Amino acid sequence: IVDLRQHVEGLREAELAWALNKLEGLSDQQRSVVLAFSQRLVNKILHEPTIRLKHHASGREAYRYTEALRDLFGIDSGDARSGE
Repeated sequence: IVDLRQHVEGLREAELAWALNKLEGLSDQQRSVVLAFSQRLVNKILHEPTIRLKHHASGREAYRYTEALRDLFGIDSGDARSGE
């Protein structure tokens, strides 16, 4: 779960930097809104998968779910932590 969130957060930060670079002249308030939007969107997208993965984490198929997420999101398993 930590690896998934870090992976998606890295994507969010890169895309946010790209968008803010294209949107020249934004006020501080507007930049804050764009930043908050990107954070809220990532949190909403990852909420349900995170809840379901936590639910399955204690089951016999936890490894299968973890590996499926790593494969689907292209997360390198060489950076694997201890199950979360």
